Amino acid sequence: MTDDLLDVFSMGIGAIVPPVAFESALLYGGAGSGKTHFALGASRLEQYSPMLVIDTENSVSGVIDNYRQRDPNNPTDIAFDPVKGGIVDVVRPIEKWGATAYENTMILLDAVAEGKTIYKSVVIDVADVLQAWGLQHHDDPRNSFAKYDMIDKDLTGAPLPGKDGKANMGLFYRLKMSGLLSFLVVHEKMSQPDEGAPVAQYQWAGQGKGKIGGIPDAVFYFRRKAKGNGAETTMFTVGGATFEGKNRFSLPNKYINPTFAEVLEDAQKNGATN
Repeated sequence: MTDDLLDVFSMGIGAIVPPVAFESALLYGGAGSGKTHFALGASRLEQYSPMLVIDTENSVSGVIDNYRQRDPNNPTDIAFDPVKGGIVDVVRPIEKWGATAYENTMILLDAVAEGKTIYKSVVIDVADVLQAWGLQHHDDPRNSFAKYDMIDKDLTGAPLPGKDGKANMGLFYRLKMSGLLSFLVVHEKMSQPDEGAPVAQYQWAGQGKGKIGGIPDAVFYFRRKAKGNGAETTMFTVGGATFEGKNRFSLPNKYINPTFAEVLEDAQKNGATN
């Protein structure tokens, strides 16, 4: 684990990642609902290790102890361990080198998306906080709406037709198309319609909400509730009357105490639909 930006360029060029059926997911739900635990579980599969976690809220600490981190006495050893799993590197972005935390995060994630690092999977926890940083970074007192166009271009901009379309893609599209596995962990926002029960939605400011939901292969909603002497996590894979969700793998409508390994197995078994 590191409290600073990693010097990813000195750690070697990323290895070739085998094609995967499952490339990206948006995970949302209340605090402590199991989103981060689910995402970090992918590090226990060799094809997704090492994993990079962008921790925007310093909230991963309580979860990361369950996963393998670098040995400070042997930091270059990133080999997958069949018993302990893969390495998880946590980066907490800060303002440094004359750049904002947002700029430093984007530089690092651009390198990841371009295959210039060792990582085979990435978790942005929390993605809507990254958006908030970007809105502050692009804020223009002369035009209060311009920042939304800029953040859309940075994060959720769709590829344009033509040979140069890739250059116009936002970060989340580039991560999805990089061959890496990416997770966008997002806060839950409760919305009250004119009639009926409140609806749990994923938090995203501006018109980009529809765009961010359309990028990943899946949008999973997490809910945790007490059961007996413990607690139980339910992950919903399709939308319902009171929450949002989707997937393109014909997955079961819900999983109880899910692991990424079992979801991936179902996704690869079922195949993807457009």
